[in-house]
Amino acid sequence: MSEETCLKCGHVNPAATGSETEACPQCGAIYARVKAAMASGQPVRSAKSADSGFPARNGAPAAPPKPPPKVHRYTGHAPEPFINQLRDGTHYPAFRTVVRLGLFFGYFLAVCGVIGGFVAMLSRDGTFWSLLIGLGAAALIYLLTRIWFELTVMIVDIADASVRTAENSEQRAPS
Repeated sequence: MSEETCLKCGHVNPAATGSETEACPQCGAIYARVKAAMASGQPVRSAKSADSGFPARNGAPAAPPKPPPKVHRYTGHAPEPFINQLRDGTHYPAFRTVVRLGLFFGYFLAVCGVIGGFVAMLSRDGTFWSLLIGLGAAALIYLLTRIWFELTVMIVDIADASVRTAENSEQRAPS
């Protein structure tokens, strides 16, 4: 992932991937084509006045620039609109609700582990090791809860995508 500045409109894209077909999120220009056109001396059309931040010819104020897309904290890429659309129109809303309740329950158990470690340490025969065992158990429960949540959400996403694929193939099939 690298930063790319659009040679057409000047927009700085901090989430650029360096792909050969990557386009500027503000004006839509494909970086590689604009660079090739400039290198060959061909004229490059400027971005529309509404995209450039300058007022349009009719005197109306320009639209504010779009904020950069949110970047996923693990992958460094913007979340795909498909997965958001898939999850919003899920075929299994009850199961997704149960999974979220399980996540809450796992977090609750982890907090109980931390509190239990403190209570055990402060009890009459408690030691610092009691606190460490409680914190270790809480960390393990938290980690297992996160893994369980990611796996179950992934399975439901696969099921939803499979159903959508089957629906789309039925719609395309000739009658």
